[in-house]
Formats: sequence, C-alpha cells, structure tokens
Amino acid sequence: MKAIIILLIATVFIAGCAEQQETIKIGAILPLTGPLSSLGESLQNSLLMAADDLNENSTNGKKIRVIIEDTQSDPRNAVEAYNKLRNIDNAQVFLSVTSGHVLAVKPLTERDRVLFFGSAAHPDVTKNSSLIFRHANTAQEDARTLADAILKNNYTKVGIIHINDDWGISTEIILRDLLEEKGVTVFSEKHEQRDTDFRTQLTKLSDADAIVDISAGSSAGLIIKQFREIGYSGDFYSGVGFSLTPDAAEIADSAAKGILYQEYSIHPEFEKRYKERYGKIPAKFSQTVYTLAELLTYSINKTGSTSPETLANYMKNLGVFNGTYESIIIMESGEIPLSTFMKRYE
Repeated sequence: MKAIIILLIATVFIAGCAEQQETIKIGAILPLTGPLSSLGESLQNSLLMAADDLNENSTNGKKIRVIIEDTQSDPRNAVEAYNKLRNIDNAQVFLSVTSGHVLAVKPLTERDRVLFFGSAAHPDVTKNSSLIFRHANTAQEDARTLADAILKNNYTKVGIIHINDDWGISTEIILRDLLEEKGVTVFSEKHEQRDTDFRTQLTKLSDADAIVDISAGSSAGLIIKQFREIGYSGDFYSGVGFSLTPDAAEIADSAAKGILYQEYSIHPEFEKRYKERYGKIPAKFSQTVYTLAELLTYSINKTGSTSPETLANYMKNLGVFNGTYESIIIMESGEIPLSTFMKRYE
C-alpha cells in the first residue's frame, strides 16, 4: 500500500513537472484600468489572441500562457505586479509598456536575469541590458518625426504640453533642442497623468503659432478638446499618444478634426481579426505584442530552450523575423525598430 501511495505521488509530481516544462508563462504588466486603460485592454486582447493562435498551431506540445497584472496606469504598481508574477505565478518571460512602467521593472528583471520585452520610448530602456528587447518607437524618433513636420512651416513660437513622466520629459527635451537649433522659440507646460483640466496650461501656450501635445490616454483626447474650447486658432500637433490609446479620438470627438498626429501602421488582416473577435478596433500599437509572442515561441522551438541567455542570443543573431503581420529587424542592442508617420485626422 505504501509503495502504491509513493508511486502515485511520484506520478503526480512528474506530471506536474512535465506540465511546467511544456508551458511557457508570459507575465504581462499592463495598465488595464485608469487613464491608459484603452491601451492596456488592447494589448491584453492581442496577447491572448496570439496565445490562442500559437497554442492551436503548436506542433511540439509547448504552450504559452499569458498571465496579466493590472497597474491601474500607475508605474508605482509595476514593481508589485512584477514580484507577484515572478514569485507567485512563476512567470518566465515578462512584458510591459510605457516608459514609467518599463523603467520601474527593468532593475528587477536585470537582477533576476529574465527575458524582458519593454515596449517604451525612453532612451534608457535597452541601455546596458543584454536580456531586454524593445519593439517600439523611441523618444529620439518621436521628437525627430514631430520636428520634421513642424519645421516645414515658418513658425517662430511653438508651445509644448507634455505629461510629467519619463517619456514626456525625455521627448520634450529632445524636441525642444531640435526646434531651438533652427531658431524656433519654445515654451513648455507639463501635466500629470490623471489630470483632467488643462485649460490653464493651454492658455499659457495660446500665443504660440503651433502647440504640440506629448500625452497619452484620456488626457490626449481632453487636451485636444480643451484647446478648441479656449478658442486657440493655431496649428495643433499630437505625438504617438493620440494613436496609442483608442479612447483619445473618442474623447476629442470632432475637436480632433484637422490635427496632425503620429500614427502607427497596422496590417489590415490583424485589425479585421481583432475586430471580429472583440467587437472593437485595436490600438494599432497592439499588433507589436502579437509579433513578440510569435518571436518568443519561434525562438523557443528553434533552440529547444527557455534559457533567457540562449533565447536572447538567438533572437539577436536572427536579425530578421517574419511574423504573420509584421516583418521586424532585431538589432544586437535588443532594439526592434518601429516607425511612425505624420497623418492629418479627418
């Protein structure tokens, strides 16, 4: 009898180990509630769609499981989310977005030597890190795209309103330098992520020939709406935040007509499938996490390993990866470039 019990325990233990070996857990740290919730929801949906597709088509028995923790759009909650995913859920690979979230978690992923997909614009995301990959536009690229569009006009004064976080501050500094190099006078106002009234800042900027908004989430839509309400008649530019979060356009409504904003490309088939599955249009940026899930699964299958170092080295040596909806270039630095373009909102 004792032998049978021992055998049963051993069988359960072995089965449990086999299940752990065959399931790769991705810990996603996302803003599912709060001002950035529309972005977080879209990223969550895209990851779950990718997991379903990849698991359905798996030929070697390996599955991926996405475990998601909500930060309530507050980077201060990202550390707690990471610790839960790492220590309780036993996630092996991690993903997060926005500069505040990614920079908060980065030291922990480096300490634990885990693979981390940090989709954020701040210049320091991949700095001195061998296991971090960024598939996103950078603050330098954002500022250059905006500056190129602005400098096509003969503005003498440009006002910038920006979110007071790592992304907003770094982008504002770079954009200011690019414009001032060309003789443009620049003055700036900042706001917090959860602010809802921006009329004071916008009024201070109302003498500018053009206003640039570096914000995301509901604030990006509210700023556009309120700059119309104060009667501003100059040109208005919005950074990637307007496209990044789907609710920005909904909140701005007709006030957004005619603004110039940074836009992401999206594969029409991805957009179609997402809409059929979830009944709404995705944040175009969310296509990137689908591709990252594909890249991870492909690399695990090719290497036969879940070692962070092995996977990171393989992906960097891969150079080019052709996903279902994107073809991406992977650089030795861990950068996976993502371009944007300026578009007029109609």
